[in-house]
Amino acid sequence: MSGFLFPDIPGQMGLASTRQLLKAGASEWDLTQLALRGQRVVRRVYRSGTGELTSNQMLVAGSLWAGPHAVMTGAHALAAHGLVDADDLEVRPRFLVPAQHRARRNALGMTSERTRSMPRSLLRAGVPVATPERALVDTAHRRELTASQLKLLTMTVLQRRRTTLVRLEAEIAALGDANTGPLQDGMLGFRKGAWSPPEETLVAAVAADDRFPPMLANPLLDDLEGRLVGRPDGYFPDAGVVVQVHSRAFHTGKSDDGRDRWATTLVRDADYQTYGLVVVPVAPETLDNDLPSFLSTLLLILEAHRGQGARRVLVQVRPA
Repeated sequence: MSGFLFPDIPGQMGLASTRQLLKAGASEWDLTQLALRGQRVVRRVYRSGTGELTSNQMLVAGSLWAGPHAVMTGAHALAAHGLVDADDLEVRPRFLVPAQHRARRNALGMTSERTRSMPRSLLRAGVPVATPERALVDTAHRRELTASQLKLLTMTVLQRRRTTLVRLEAEIAALGDANTGPLQDGMLGFRKGAWSPPEETLVAAVAADDRFPPMLANPLLDDLEGRLVGRPDGYFPDAGVVVQVHSRAFHTGKSDDGRDRWATTLVRDADYQTYGLVVVPVAPETLDNDLPSFLSTLLLILEAHRGQGARRVLVQVRPA
């Protein structure tokens, strides 16, 4: 009778590769017994127990199957970074491996693909994952998400400082610009001061309408002692009016420090008002479907508060 015990390898959620099991003292007979008990997940990957695997365990199994040098990329890598919901994806996870390795597909529909340009990786829940900029470019190349989703994601990763324009441009230059139009559109909008497509719509509409005074896009606002108050989507200094584009899609999930993004957004609106600012919220759907009406309302608000910013507002714009 074998005395082999399934190893508990940190970060692998009860999973192990054939190589790891043999190193831990398993024999070929032990591996056969594991397979007979339904503990083989895919070829060369086993689990310590039985029952249904979680989605995260499936990704760990895929990573072990693809090999020690594999890095997950594409839309599932973006999901691992918390940028999209994995449950909404219609594509299978894919892993990049060095060019000298074989391209393969496993029984779960996962693939490993050879590349001469292996990405830098970050460990996410036990899985080596391509950086956000590489995952985004790879997703665009394969059209794993829609053009509007890719544009929004581009602006999101830049706004959240998960990457930079320089790094994203470098990935596109290195890998090719095929199908990266939505990424470049998002980068252009971000350069103009917008942090999301709805903000881009707002900025462009105000700039094109000569009835409006200048609006600052995403300025840093400090209190009178130089402490940060916030960074509204749009700010009219003369009237002391801020415009906030509120989208549950864009503000969903948790921030890097674990706080709920939507709740934080609502609290921030209240904070602005304590400094004498007038907050004008608007939903992306309004900007898409009823922009002229919103602009008319915004003009009335600005007119009602014209010239009051300097004497009412307890904030100042931080110099660029």
